[in-house]
Amino acid sequence: MTQINDSGEGAAPRDGHVARWGSWFRRATVVTALLALGGVMFAPQATHSSGARALARGMSPRDVAALTPPDGTTWIVGTLTDQAAHGQDNVNVEAWPDDPTATAPAASALTYGGPNYKAIAAHGFFRLEVPSGLPYKIVFSAVNGKEDGDPFRKQRYGQGRPIVVRTPSRATAGRVRDLGTIQLVRQGKVVSKTKAAVRPAKVKVGQVGKMTVTVTSKYVSNVTGRVSVKVGGHKIKGKLKASAHGKVTMKLPKFHKAGKQKIVARFLGTNTVHSSVAKPVTVTVVKK
Repeated sequence: MTQINDSGEGAAPRDGHVARWGSWFRRATVVTALLALGGVMFAPQATHSSGARALARGMSPRDVAALTPPDGTTWIVGTLTDQAAHGQDNVNVEAWPDDPTATAPAASALTYGGPNYKAIAAHGFFRLEVPSGLPYKIVFSAVNGKEDGDPFRKQRYGQGRPIVVRTPSRATAGRVRDLGTIQLVRQGKVVSKTKAAVRPAKVKVGQVGKMTVTVTSKYVSNVTGRVSVKVGGHKIKGKLKASAHGKVTMKLPKFHKAGKQKIVARFLGTNTVHSSVAKPVTVTVVKK
């Protein structure tokens, strides 16, 4: 999975894109099925495999023809999700020529999905049809590079490096450049929720306890960033790693007096996720 964290803001699709949606929706249905079902893997410059031919049996000539780009062209395909892996429809995708003087994209498309894709979960799929043999820069969530209120930031595939769509050595159909699944970052900051738990809830004087802090967001699967825990006159810091899925466990300091101690945990936030504070938890300290 490719995750892009470039800064910038996104844009809403133009009405002209919507008018073209229906035509590619019909032509791309079978292509999307082949890409998603796992029996067929497309790579850059790939030609139809025996698996694809097998799946095509029983289709009409028109359906079979729709599986392949026209001669001299290549399809750039992929799937867009948010950072919580939810497929996102109606996000604008553009392929720009690798030319600083270009004033318009070579191709643009909206991501799509819908009832026809229930069995293969293809929400967020896009397909761009471009001339083969040329380099292109792929831009997400922008119309002609202008911000227009799209919920996702303007982002560039591969940090703006161009991808090259090469012409196969043989004049064959079936050229598909698959960019895979790409996660987009939403504009602004998304909300988070922090929870804290201490174990054990009762400790003896001089004993060390542990606190687990969990930070979640419905827009981000693996929240990262820093956590601060305040207990008595102490402040403890921890770091959330993506591999820990928004959870970190920290040792508490030794308590030297019996009684109840209130502990407050805070997620400090990042440039994409708001900070949040957990409800205070209490640890009871008893004499040995």
